[in-house]
Amino acid sequence: MIHQYRWHAPILDPLADRLGADNAVVRLTMAAFEAAWDDGSWQKERVPDLVVVADAGTAVHLRARLPDALILHVGHGLISKNVPGQTYGAADYVCVASEAAAARLTARGHVPRRGFLPTGLIQADPLFAGASGRDGVRVPGCTASLVYAPTWNPSLSSAPMLGDALVPLMRGTEDEVGIVIKPHPHIAVAAPEWIDTWRDCARDHPNVIVHPPEADLIPALLGADLLVSDASSAIFHFLALNRPIVLIDNPERFATPDCYDPDGIEWRWRDIGTQVEFAGELATAVLTALADPERDEPARLERRADLFGERADGHALDRVGAAAERILRETRQGNGR
Repeated sequence: MIHQYRWHAPILDPLADRLGADNAVVRLTMAAFEAAWDDGSWQKERVPDLVVVADAGTAVHLRARLPDALILHVGHGLISKNVPGQTYGAADYVCVASEAAAARLTARGHVPRRGFLPTGLIQADPLFAGASGRDGVRVPGCTASLVYAPTWNPSLSSAPMLGDALVPLMRGTEDEVGIVIKPHPHIAVAAPEWIDTWRDCARDHPNVIVHPPEADLIPALLGADLLVSDASSAIFHFLALNRPIVLIDNPERFATPDCYDPDGIEWRWRDIGTQVEFAGELATAVLTALADPERDEPARLERRADLFGERADGHALDRVGAAAERILRETRQGNGR
C-alpha cells in the first residue's frame, strides 16, 4: 500500500487492515518509498506481489520505478480533468464506480493494462451506509449548513471568482445559513493564500468554519444540506446523498485544455444542480436551492443511477478487498507459489 497523500489514508488503511489478515502488507508513503529507493534500503530486485495505490499519478511514478509490478489503483476521484487519459495506462487494474463508468472510459480509450474493476469506490462507502446529516460536519445552531468544496486548478476553481467576498456572495444577508469551507487538499500547496483568505472569512463572519484541507471530505459532505462547488469530484460523491447542488462555472476553463475536459462528466452532467456563471448570482441560487431541495431531483437520481449502478450499497471495501485477494491468488499461482 502506497499513500501519495495523507488524505488517502481513509481509503487505503481499511483495505490494508483487511488484506493484512492473510498477507504481509507494507504501508508506505510515496516519500518514504522514494527515500528507500534512493538510499538502497528498498530491494530493487524484489517485485511485490501487488502494489495498491489510491492516486493515478502515483501509479505513473511507480511504473517507472517498478516496471514489472502489478499495480491496483483503487480510485478516489469520479471526474476526468483529462487524468484518466494521461495516467490509467500505468495501472494494471483500476477500480471504478460501476460498469457504466468503465464503459465510458473504455469508449474514450482510457484503459488500464488488464482492465477495470467495477467495485465502487471505498471513499464513498459512508455515503451509502444510511448515515444522516447528524453524522457529519455542520455549523452548529444554523437553520441550514452548506459545504463549499472548490477544486484546486485555478482555471476551473470558483475560488478566484469569489475571493474575500465569498460569504456575502454565497448567502447574502442570511447569516443563519452556515458555511463549511472544505479546501481540496492540493490547495494547501498550490494556492495556500486561498486558505488564508477563507480563514479570514471565518474570523470576520458568523457561522463560517474552515474544515482542514487534509481532512477526509466525506464527513463534510454528510453534514451538508447543500453543496456549492465547481469542477470537483466532491460533486459526484455528494450526488450519492441526493441533496441540492449549486455549480459555479469558471469562464477561464477554456484556456487550459490540459485540465478542462469538455467530455468529462464534470461538464456534461451540469443538469444535476443550479449553474452559476457570475458570482453575483450565487446567493440567489443557494437560497433558492435550500428552499426547494427537490428542484433538480430527477436529474440527480438519473445521474446517480448511471454513475453508481448497483454499487450504491456501502460495500465497495468488501468488493475491492475480494478483487485484491483474487489478484493475489492468481499472481502467486502463476508464480508457482
